[in-house]
Amino acid sequence: MTSLRRALQNALPLAEHACGSDTLRFFGSQEAHRKAASPETPLMHYKATQQATSSINHRIFYVNVVAMVLVYDLGSSMLDF
Repeated sequence: MTSLRRALQNALPLAEHACGSDTLRFFGSQEAHRKAASPETPLMHYKATQQATSSINHRIFYVNVVAMVLVYDLGSSMLDF
């Protein structure tokens, strides 16, 4: 346990130099645990933009194509024509 504590004490100055002391102070304090986890816009009031829905539909289309090819291939392998 003491070797772990010593390693952490040696690593702390390096982490402060790399991240900045403000970042470590924020995440090391209880302030990070008091922040609300809820999104700023509640999901029931969220309205997706047209570009976002087009992107989602485009991705779902390719998932459907792959699923249909898989079903066709599996069905063809099971049935003897």
